[in-house]
Amino acid sequence: MVTSKRLFLELFSIRLSGGTQRLLSLLARIPETRVNNICLISRCNCMTSAAEWFKRFIEELPNDDGVRIQRELFDERGTWGTETQWTHVMSVFLMKLARKMGYFQECTNIDFIWYKGDSINPSILIEHEHDYKTVAKSEVPKLLRRYKKKRELIILITYTWTSKKASADEIKQIRDKILENISTKIRELKETWTGEFLLIIGDSSPAEEDIDWSTYWHGYVFDQFKFHKVVV
Repeated sequence: MVTSKRLFLELFSIRLSGGTQRLLSLLARIPETRVNNICLISRCNCMTSAAEWFKRFIEELPNDDGVRIQRELFDERGTWGTETQWTHVMSVFLMKLARKMGYFQECTNIDFIWYKGDSINPSILIEHEHDYKTVAKSEVPKLLRRYKKKRELIILITYTWTSKKASADEIKQIRDKILENISTKIRELKETWTGEFLLIIGDSSPAEEDIDWSTYWHGYVFDQFKFHKVVV
């Protein structure tokens, strides 16, 4: 690990001696360096973990302009709008999040695909589905069977939406059912995959309109045999 003080001294020494190759070698050892306020970024093949992605998601989403407008819509009119409207808000938010994390987002046969730079290989696949009752059957096969050897992370976002008010215990039961259904589908498919499989569940029950964003979202990482909750 190159510390800031050591980096400064080495760069100063290199500048005096004119060692261009040494300078390039040093910069290649760190992900980002600022010299005279100019950002010098080396090419990095670092993979984004499920925990890191989920952390950025729950940190950035509450401050998004589209999400704030949706909140104002609910405060003034008592509605969150249609599912189509929320999908659009999520799509634009994820596009902006992709750029902040060093990717570009495209929408194709998977809801959202993130690419690094000009690479033709997708790095992150994202499916966004409102209906938790069909999410395992409709979305899991698509995520597990597309671009199997090239991706670093696959993400499925869904919600515990109910048409009537539900208690926290009832919402937890729905969340547990989603986890059970997806675990069962994974075993049925018998697919292997590279990277991690992140499931994000939003507790969007009418009874929980005022829930804090930090506890609204639940993240889980699956492997071929089990899952564990993401702690951030």
